[in-house]
Amino acid sequence: VGATPAAFFIALDVSAGAQEGYTFNVRINSASSFTPGNPSDTVALAGAPFTSNTLTIQTNNDATIYLANTAPATMDQGSQYQAAVATLSVTVGVTQLTRVKVNRTGVGADSDATVSVYQDLTLDGGSLNANEDLLLGSAPFSGGVATINIDTVTVSAGINTVLFYAINVSSLANPGDTLGLGVTNADYFTLPSYTLSKTVIPLPFNTGTPEIKAVISRLT
Repeated sequence: VGATPAAFFIALDVSAGAQEGYTFNVRINSASSFTPGNPSDTVALAGAPFTSNTLTIQTNNDATIYLANTAPATMDQGSQYQAAVATLSVTVGVTQLTRVKVNRTGVGADSDATVSVYQDLTLDGGSLNANEDLLLGSAPFSGGVATINIDTVTVSAGINTVLFYAINVSSLANPGDTLGLGVTNADYFTLPSYTLSKTVIPLPFNTGTPEIKAVISRLT
């Protein structure tokens, strides 16, 4: 190294057997970490100690999401109904889902309902059980779209992850309105950049649009 600055790169060779999801960084504590060829030379390290960004061990992969319509024929004011099921899988390693979107379909208003997403914890092929399955997030409709920021769901290779979409019908929803859910494209599911592709089947996807029925309380 002479009077002209020289750049050095620190490269890491990650083992093929490294644990997916583990994190690490590189740290240089002081100038003494460098040994000059001439003992009379000195080394100065500005900003010591130096710590790199934290890196996460990850595997590039591809995700597939299958959507199924489970909407009922009708819905009552003030009740919750399962409307769709999403089954997620990944080719290798893991991926993480952090956000989903759905469109409001049918003839109604944004105020007719909100949407909740649950993770199926039993994986028994059964329907949503709000007392047992894990609520990941809920959101209202705005401009006909609900964007649900969910507690991160980790999808691992070899294990299907099942999500339930639930419609929460307002007690003030307009009787006679119809309401369903729709997905326009794969970007309605937010996955990390290392998941190189996401295939959603089918697209576009729409549930049925059940009619909202009035709930009448009779005084006696």
